[in-house]
Amino acid sequence: MGVVGMQHAKQLLCSNSHMAWTMNTFPLSRILFVLIGLSPFLVPLVFVMPISSPFTLYYMLVSASFILLSMSFTGWLSALLKILLSLSCLASILSLVISGGFLATGAMHSILLTNPDEVTGYFQLIDWRILLPTMMLTLGGLYCFWHTHIPLTNLTKAMASLFLLVLLCALPVFKWMFDAEEKRLIQQDKMHLIYLYQDVPAYNLYRVASLTFYERFKSHIQYGNELPKHVQIDIADTENLPQNIVIVIGESSRRDAYSMYGNPIDASPQLMLRHTSQPNTFSVIDGVFAPAPNTRESVPRSFSFVSTDERLYQGLTYTNIINLARTMGYQTSWITTQALYTRWDSFTAKVATSAERVFHKSEHGQPWHDRDAANKVSDVLKHNQQPQFIVLHLSGEHADYAIRNGETVPSHHRQAIVQQIPNNALLSQAELSYFSSVHLTDTILDGLIREVFADEQDSLFVYFSDHGEVIGKGHGLQPIQIEDELAIPYFAIGRLAKNMTRAIDCYRDNKHHLFNNAHFPEVLLTTLGMKVEPPEQVKHFTYYSIKGETRSLPDDFSFNFHYQKERQCEQ
Repeated sequence: MGVVGMQHAKQLLCSNSHMAWTMNTFPLSRILFVLIGLSPFLVPLVFVMPISSPFTLYYMLVSASFILLSMSFTGWLSALLKILLSLSCLASILSLVISGGFLATGAMHSILLTNPDEVTGYFQLIDWRILLPTMMLTLGGLYCFWHTHIPLTNLTKAMASLFLLVLLCALPVFKWMFDAEEKRLIQQDKMHLIYLYQDVPAYNLYRVASLTFYERFKSHIQYGNELPKHVQIDIADTENLPQNIVIVIGESSRRDAYSMYGNPIDASPQLMLRHTSQPNTFSVIDGVFAPAPNTRESVPRSFSFVSTDERLYQGLTYTNIINLARTMGYQTSWITTQALYTRWDSFTAKVATSAERVFHKSEHGQPWHDRDAANKVSDVLKHNQQPQFIVLHLSGEHADYAIRNGETVPSHHRQAIVQQIPNNALLSQAELSYFSSVHLTDTILDGLIREVFADEQDSLFVYFSDHGEVIGKGHGLQPIQIEDELAIPYFAIGRLAKNMTRAIDCYRDNKHHLFNNAHFPEVLLTTLGMKVEPPEQVKHFTYYSIKGETRSLPDDFSFNFHYQKERQCEQ
């Protein structure tokens, strides 16, 4: 054999040896384990991200790089990484099955504020036929992920780590160079860098947790004393103010559950009777949307000057409507049956504690129900000569719909709904329970309205819900069901009720003619006779999503008004 032949034989032997090493290192079983181990982290992205988007490919590449790199480590580092990644993956897929999307900051805030009774209610909304097989498949994938090891040299691991780091840095660099608004936000707050990333199962839990606790930390900052530029008012001009102002916030109460908006099931007979018999002082307002599909974001925006174009902590330099009411000479009270107000590290509780007095439980340790809270409003009005500004937040139609404040909704409310259902009508148990709960709310509101105006005829009474509800599924869903989750009931009673209707008309957006209740403070001030210019934001409707992002309505969105009236805006 010649020299050339010897060299060729040597090369062939080396090639065969390398192929044999590769086959031994990556046998078919290991390749299958790698692919199955990747699936819980990559497959869910198909359900939450548009396939055609280059960003979907980017996040898949980031996820795959992260998971494959974690498979290359051994010992305690491997165990730690796999535990952290598995926990995040489980949380993401659990959220995806229940709410339709990955765990979001809004959901995390709600979880931290939720009491045991509400958790029980949420279990009623879970579709176990989907949840159980999905979690079994996920656990199978995570088993493969946990038991797979990819043997890489230290040099290869270092190069892979560098590649992942470059991938992660590419997004903020791209935004900094080509998106002026994102660049401005990063300069204002370095934490905005974390907001830039979309969630993937690999890090979803930890990204959301870090942002949630950062926002809760920000909630300890006090409201300022400034007014936004578009609100230039003279607080001294208080001659025409009503003696008392009572604002009632419903909970998870959707607009079309009220017969005032045309529902054939009369779940709100007392309110409907008042509406028809008192047309000059009872104004039902249509086309009102909540600023967000969850309480934590919606309520603070409805009582402060934070638009849906910014995060709650970005509006803390301004005062809020509670503080302004006190400046006008009102004594301020916030009354609620919701346990979330016992957690003083939330923005919801933050706006409530702006009031001089907060009532969130009975004085003698007795049960504390919505009807008791309504009675407390009456007591405050009767035993104080000073003008009163009172906010009452009910527990309302929060799941479980058949339970209110730990007690079953009285049977006569359910019977009132059953009697109206035609024999051939199909109404689920969840819908029946929901309408029964609205019927109970109707009774509570009717009694409270009677007490408010018996105490002082010159009062202003306003009712709206914090957000809507998808009956049987909840709220804060992904993707959002816009009208179900955002459209809310809204009415005003008193000599200024018509003024409020006209004020709201000035704050409807140009395309859909909807009113965003984030501008309730401006509307209330206008109703009270003060000069407030609608800001630019009202022209284009936006809401604050459960994912912690400002969203516009889809181009094909339309809303059917029950009350077709011309806008009565009077600048």
